[in-house]
Amino acid sequence: MELKILESKKNRLKLEVVGEGHTFCNLLKDGLWEAGADVAGYNLEHPLIGEPWLLIEGDNPEKTLTGAVNKLRSINKDLRAEFKKIK
Repeated sequence: MELKILESKKNRLKLEVVGEGHTFCNLLKDGLWEAGADVAGYNLEHPLIGEPWLLIEGDNPEKTLTGAVNKLRSINKDLRAEFKKIK
């Protein structure tokens, strides 16, 4: 995965998410909403040839993105631990 900044303003951040699709972008979008974004969404024009872009708006979009990523890491860690128990 690679992130490319398409637009960066005080209350708005638009990123291209290279190498990902709907699955990851939906997860991240939901995490951004939970982290307090005023606006969080993505667009993927064509799943086979396009790259999605992610839009975040709010008081501090970079901080919101960091919070969402940290929360998703925590969820992933918990899921991994539960999976190891049943393995």
